[in-house]
Amino acid sequence: MDDETKNLLEESYDVAIIGAGPTGLMLAKHLEKSNLKVVLVEKKDKIDSCHAGIYGAVREPIERLGLSEFVKKYYTGIQVYGIKKYTSFFFEDKPFVAVDLNKWAQSLTFKCDVKTGTTISRIEKIKDGNVLFESTGKSFSARLVVDCSGYSQQFSSMTGMKKTNRTFLNVSFELSNCSIPKSRTNEVAILVDHVHSSYGLWIYMYNEKECQFGMGDMVNSVDV
Repeated sequence: MDDETKNLLEESYDVAIIGAGPTGLMLAKHLEKSNLKVVLVEKKDKIDSCHAGIYGAVREPIERLGLSEFVKKYYTGIQVYGIKKYTSFFFEDKPFVAVDLNKWAQSLTFKCDVKTGTTISRIEKIKDGNVLFESTGKSFSARLVVDCSGYSQQFSSMTGMKKTNRTFLNVSFELSNCSIPKSRTNEVAILVDHVHSSYGLWIYMYNEKECQFGMGDMVNSVDV
């Protein structure tokens, strides 16, 4: 790193988290317990949403992470559809939930530095870390850079950082005006195919008129 670049550095951090989605937000909150100097970088102008917003999850980690107040609904049953087999499970303790991560994101306050409306255009490796250059021409350094830009690892693709070998791509939709039997509104439906692909579908029923429909697939990172 030349002297001119050193002079342009606004700040130096131990950890730079790129992306304020669910993973980036959770990591930023957990690192508050450390003595590390952290910056959270988000290209949007404000932190107020997490993509689909409503996420399906297992109840235990949601409660362990302190997100119970953001649970939209608890589920007693799960229907799993395979290529040749259909299986139902029902539990009295309602182990599955739909959690509103948008509401959670809007409730957060941060002890770390937060850079919103910020796009990182490139990274330069230095002896003790990395220099991150913003599209505005400003720059800062970080010993460790964590890509939390999403399942497709867009930031790693853009900057030439090494990507993980596998990634999960998904899309989900909030549907209304549905016709869901009342007896099925406390269930989750999942379809999986491990024979021909790594593809899956899911439906989280909210009530008789509303549900979330989603689909996802595991792919090699080189295919993204």
